[in-house]
Amino acid sequence: MEANFRNQQVIPVADSSGVDGRDDAVNEKLKDPGTVSNNPEKDSFKLIMEYKRSVVRICLFLGMPLVCAMAINNFVKGAHLIALLNCAMLLILGLLGFGLTKRIEEKFSYSILIRLFIAAAGMTLLYEIGFQSKFSRTEWCYIYPILVFFAVGAKEGAIWVSIFYAVVAFLMLNFDPQRITLFEIHGLRTRFLISFFAVCILSFLLEHGYRRVQQRLLHHHGILKESEDRYRQAYEKLNMETEERRRVEEALLHAAEEWRATFDSINDFVCILDLEGRILRCNKALKNFLGKPFNEIINHSCWELVLGTKDPIENCPFSRMKETRHRETTTVSIKDRWYRITIDPILDETHLLIGAVNIISDITERKQAEEDLGRLSQENAVMAEISRIISSTLNIEEVYDRFAEEVRKVLSFDRVSVSIINPDLTSVTITYASGIKVGDIEKGVVLPLDDPYQENAVRRRQGVLIQLEDENQLAKDYPHLVPHFRTGIRSVMTVPLISKDQVIGLLHFQSLKPNSYTAFHLKLAEKVGNQIAGAIASAQLFAEHKRAEEALKESEDRYRDLVECSQYLISTHDLQGRLLSVNQEGARLLGYEPRDLLGKNIRDFLAPEVRNEFDTYLQTFQKEGAAKGLMLLQTATGEKRIWEYNATLRTEGVASPIVRSIAHDVTERIRAEKAVTKLSQENAIMARIGRIISSTLNIKEVYEQFGEEVRKVIPFDWIGITMLDPEKGRLHNEYVLGNDVPGRELQMDIPVTGTFTEEVMRTRSVHLLHIEDRAELAARFPGLLPHFDSGFRSFLSVPLISKDKAIGVLHIFSLKSRTYTEADKNLAQSIGNQIAGAIANAQLFNERKRAEEA
Repeated sequence: MEANFRNQQVIPVADSSGVDGRDDAVNEKLKDPGTVSNNPEKDSFKLIMEYKRSVVRICLFLGMPLVCAMAINNFVKGAHLIALLNCAMLLILGLLGFGLTKRIEEKFSYSILIRLFIAAAGMTLLYEIGFQSKFSRTEWCYIYPILVFFAVGAKEGAIWVSIFYAVVAFLMLNFDPQRITLFEIHGLRTRFLISFFAVCILSFLLEHGYRRVQQRLLHHHGILKESEDRYRQAYEKLNMETEERRRVEEALLHAAEEWRATFDSINDFVCILDLEGRILRCNKALKNFLGKPFNEIINHSCWELVLGTKDPIENCPFSRMKETRHRETTTVSIKDRWYRITIDPILDETHLLIGAVNIISDITERKQAEEDLGRLSQENAVMAEISRIISSTLNIEEVYDRFAEEVRKVLSFDRVSVSIINPDLTSVTITYASGIKVGDIEKGVVLPLDDPYQENAVRRRQGVLIQLEDENQLAKDYPHLVPHFRTGIRSVMTVPLISKDQVIGLLHFQSLKPNSYTAFHLKLAEKVGNQIAGAIASAQLFAEHKRAEEALKESEDRYRDLVECSQYLISTHDLQGRLLSVNQEGARLLGYEPRDLLGKNIRDFLAPEVRNEFDTYLQTFQKEGAAKGLMLLQTATGEKRIWEYNATLRTEGVASPIVRSIAHDVTERIRAEKAVTKLSQENAIMARIGRIISSTLNIKEVYEQFGEEVRKVIPFDWIGITMLDPEKGRLHNEYVLGNDVPGRELQMDIPVTGTFTEEVMRTRSVHLLHIEDRAELAARFPGLLPHFDSGFRSFLSVPLISKDKAIGVLHIFSLKSRTYTEADKNLAQSIGNQIAGAIANAQLFNERKRAEEA
């Protein structure tokens, strides 16, 4: 039986009507094993009771008409009490029939109604026998025990019969026995014995029959239950297999949905191709790119939809993949964008080609980046070549043409020119012009520096772009460009040439094409201008020195008497560096007398750190016959001074070659230039600090950039802003940057007493402290010991004053000894004044904000 269940086919999960066509009641019973009884005796009792109900139904169908007839007969005869008892019996039989039909509670139908009926029937018989002495009705003595037996069973029936006959005997004894014949008494006794033994025998037989029926029923019930258990196990197994199949189907469906979601989430265009190149499946990205529904994409070739061709393109990666069975790629341009097409083969288990995966990636940005990188590489190469060209000689006239050829590689133009600002600062001289001619504006022409676009380039020190469109408007705005417009020039770009922070000229690029130049070209032109500006400045300086040298040579004999009084060091020496002559003033500038210098080697007057370079100086004369530059000399007092020299080799008119040299002290000039450069840098940084401070009221955003800007002008290893909390009377670091200092972390409370901060706030002046002795520091400012123990040796602190009140201190500390100077103090004071205002404004802003929120 189990094997048959195993061989049954599992019903699909989609079939919700039940298994094997069973009805819903059977299914519900099988789904709820608790509905099958586990008590065989109870089940057998129910079967016997069903049997008894059947017998009772038959008796009802026969007894109700009979009792009804008896009631009518007694009413007719005038035996009303008997008639009423008959009606009661009829009513009880009706209720019993209703109970059997409606299946009311068993206890009610049998325990009450059956026994009421038996009692009513017994009373009727006893009344007729005892009170009416109708012993002729004793035939009921045979029927009544049988009725009792069928109604209540064997044991209870024997009790009912015994009571019935006892009552009959009692009635017979209480009535006049004269009225009872001896025959009737013997008949009554005989009937009692016969009925009693008949009841007992019938009870035994029926009880035996019931037990056999019960055993058979139990046996069949066991078989049925075993069958039901097997069937239920088979059903449960079938249900488990069905549930497992449903879970597998759901998992597969979920996996398919995840795959589709992943497939569609890819930004690249992805599709599956068959061996003919037709699209079998694609993601949403490709669908959106093509702008067609899926039914118009599937079964169409990829080159037809993507490239718009009927046949594969030349060097098609799909065709190559079919030959190589490996990944193939190509790059194509579609709708002004660049795409990389990648074809990967799909092989089955036998490595047979069954299809391909086509991935199309948008590489426009990468392509543009590669082009930008190539262009930048080309620009760098051109810049390097320009730098090499302009550094190859000091004669700028020799490099202009080569310079223009290199610039043309990265910046197109139809005319390029260079104009140098004259010393009067009101005019420019065109020193170079190449390309199309514009009237008589050629090399050597002097033009006034009053044109607005040139003035803007010089004043703002930024490049200028001008598009020449309308001649009338051009005549009003830029009158000097009208000849250029009439020549056909439509785009003009001018950048300043800046050397040593001064505009020394202008570089002009002009094109016949409208809108030829953009901001990108302007930045590139500025880079080119920065390259050529230094060369032009050097060439100017070289020309000036050359002219001065020639003038000096021409007037050497004429103004020999002036040599001795000259502020220059004028001397001659041989090729080994021994001094042959020195003018009086030059010797004095070095702290010597001329006689003290004669015969000495120049190497001995050089600073020790540069004496090894003197051989290079001598070798220059042997190769080139001249030398110029800067040298670091040490005076008689040990002071080191920078001298600018220009020396030439004289071989004619002398017995042995000599070197003529003129030099002058440029120490102050160089220092001034460095100071100007440093001041310019400091001013620029101070301006940036000012912009940072004024850009926001959020002081934390200011702090993020403040420290790095300060580092550019004042070196430090730790910077911090310490604020005083008037309410608590304690200090805390509002901002720190640099090396970690234990005990001086951000927002940590610090006692006021004994701190460097207290002294600075008290005196309201900048303090500069260089100290190496820990004991001395502990005695003066114990609050600085954490910094000293962390290695700090230079301390610069500035009070932060707002509204004539010290609100905190700006600290700038260094690990190096004697790092800071008086100039650093002044600069720190300026920085402190700026940040103090910002902190005060931020505090005021926060107070107002808190007040508004309150």
